[in-house]
Amino acid sequence: MTASPDGIIDGEWEHITPPWYTRGFAYAGMTPEAFLPAPVNPALPAAPFPADQALVKVSQYYFDADRNPVSGYLTFWPSSGFTIEEDGTSWYIPQRLCGTQTWPAVQAGQAPWAWSADTTGKIYIWLGLMTVLLYATDNPSVTTDDGGQLTYHVAEHFPGGRQYEIQVPQDLSGDLASCVIPETVRPHKYDPLYPMGVMAGRLRARRRWRKWREWLAVTDTRYLTFDLRALGITGLSVDPTADAVYVAFMPGGVTPGQGDWRAASWVSANKPYQIEFLVGPANGAYSLAAGQYQVWLMIVDNPTIPDFPVGWLYITQPPACPPVLPDTGDD
Repeated sequence: MTASPDGIIDGEWEHITPPWYTRGFAYAGMTPEAFLPAPVNPALPAAPFPADQALVKVSQYYFDADRNPVSGYLTFWPSSGFTIEEDGTSWYIPQRLCGTQTWPAVQAGQAPWAWSADTTGKIYIWLGLMTVLLYATDNPSVTTDDGGQLTYHVAEHFPGGRQYEIQVPQDLSGDLASCVIPETVRPHKYDPLYPMGVMAGRLRARRRWRKWREWLAVTDTRYLTFDLRALGITGLSVDPTADAVYVAFMPGGVTPGQGDWRAASWVSANKPYQIEFLVGPANGAYSLAAGQYQVWLMIVDNPTIPDFPVGWLYITQPPACPPVLPDTGDD
């Protein structure tokens, strides 16, 4: 190897990343900040991404108990592929690791140590801070492949890391911790030989999390019962049954509005606390047309008013029967 005029040895960066991982290409001795941009492909038609689809900047600090920055990276796996359809044009976004690495004063999409993180799926922690651009999970005109609400499965790839599901609203006002869906946090088995983990494991984990499903015939009138643990509220020191409780049934990907909530009731004042709601066409129950509904619960406490999606209700033509669910490879 020979040294370039600026003192950088040809091939010196190969232990970081080969040139084909960069946005364009590099030559021997080029400084990291001077990567050439990739040329525009004239064979591709102009099809810009819809302007109303928001990307959200999400950050999180990671330090140990001795105030040392944690090193490692995170991965973000969407719950499903999805289609955006607007004005007669559609865009399909496949299910794959996603997220764009960002850093202050550094080109978005390039990690701070001079290599592009695009398409690798690794969102690195740099000096204790992880910052990423993610597609908002409540963007308009979106239809997911599985019919559910878009979420992300997050894995922390370092010893002692966790895995969990998140929702990323367009108006996010907190950090990554504020996006976590309760009752989905669990340890991530970190393997230094396979730090990316096994993709099928992510799919199995998500299928276990979506544990509440119910199928009713459109002619049935029946109580739906929810354990309070489905809300992610455990270890309560006081009886919550004095609080008003509500339920909402929404199409996948739609957040309940003020007029969507229906008053529910508590089953008992003893642990485990349970909530019930009568659904059906008879006896004053709440009637639903045949279809698929995401179920939300809300407890009006003081000062907190938690509301969370807890599962899915399928209303079918009689007799009630489970729909054919996508094969996740874990059967």
